[in-house]
Amino acid sequence: MTNQQRSGACHGWRGDLAAYLVGALDPQECAAVRSHLGSCPACQAEYEDLAVVVGCLTLLSRAPRPSGQCPRPK
Repeated sequence: MTNQQRSGACHGWRGDLAAYLVGALDPQECAAVRSHLGSCPACQAEYEDLAVVVGCLTLLSRAPRPSGQCPRPK
C-alpha cells in the first residue's frame, strides 16, 4: 500500500498541504493549493487531518518545559 492509498491525498500535493498549513508557501503556491483543495475531497480530508496535528503542535510549543530540557527554537 502506498502513502497515497493510506492517506487518500494526491501524491504531488501532500508536501504542499503541510507547507500551506504552516505558512511556508508564496502567494502563488497558496492560491494553487486553495484551488486544488476546492476540487479534491481526498486532499481536503488530508488537509483537515494535518490541521489538527499542526494545532496540537502549536499548543505544545507554547507549553512550559521543565528545567533542563532543550530550549525551543526561535
